[in-house]
Amino acid sequence: MTRVPIRTKLAAALAVPLAGLCLLTTLEVIETSRDVSRVHDQTRLARASIGPTGVLTRLQDERTWSVVELSGADSLVTAPVADYGQSRAEADDAIAAFRDTLAHEDETVTRAYEPALDNLADLAAIRAAIDGNTAPRGVEQIPFANDMYTRYSELIQPFFDATDRVA
Repeated sequence: MTRVPIRTKLAAALAVPLAGLCLLTTLEVIETSRDVSRVHDQTRLARASIGPTGVLTRLQDERTWSVVELSGADSLVTAPVADYGQSRAEADDAIAAFRDTLAHEDETVTRAYEPALDNLADLAAIRAAIDGNTAPRGVEQIPFANDMYTRYSELIQPFFDATDRVA
């Protein structure tokens, strides 16, 4: 009978706990990786659902300025913007920034916001209608201002709907 060296006995005795430790460590790394992936997905969705906030705010600012100016109340109401140029430029910048953000999102998020972005094609027609209205500003313009308010609201609502779907 041959004698087994002490080193071999120690190695055998330590092999089982070390193998178990390696197995547990591997399982924990896999689980942590899955957790990180879930957190990443949730963060991406949260960022996407927050994304149109700038667009919503800027379109609402443009809508507010239009109604206030058309109805002749610009001296009575403090709007967040000072004129059409500022309100439209800020809205256009916010829309461009949101489109850029969506370019880096996955297809599900992009598809959720497609109807809202497609609906923005009407923005040029709304602006043209406002610019084409040369009648004196005042209470006589309230029906027209109300129509513009409604048309802006129809542009804004799909962003809320898409945000609900994404969230």
